[in-house]
Amino acid sequence: MHQRQAICVLLLFALTFAPQIDRAEGDVWATVVPILVKKLSSLWRNGQLEFLGHQCEYSVRPRVRRWKLYFYGHMSCPSLGGLSVTHRTQSRSKVVERTMEAFVKDAVRKRLITESQAKQWMKN
Repeated sequence: MHQRQAICVLLLFALTFAPQIDRAEGDVWATVVPILVKKLSSLWRNGQLEFLGHQCEYSVRPRVRRWKLYFYGHMSCPSLGGLSVTHRTQSRSKVVERTMEAFVKDAVRKRLITESQAKQWMKN
């Protein structure tokens, strides 16, 4: 759904500024649009990872809030008591790492894993 929103924004952008571009600049436009689409779509990520023998899923999505760009990381492990954690940060490069840290802390707090298991997993 979020990729659809990004595509809609790009289309609105294109429709707004396309008439202002000369035919001579059409080649530039044809080059810029795919780059913008690729950059915007790279803001969303989904994946899987193994956490202490449990198959878990994570996702990252951007969101603008009060004129600032935030990244929301979400991690869940259905086989680990249905544990699910969402973490918000402004760091695109650290969002998955910080979401996993929040997930491990929550798992320890809920006594789904021990502190020693958490420390061992965080080292890896």
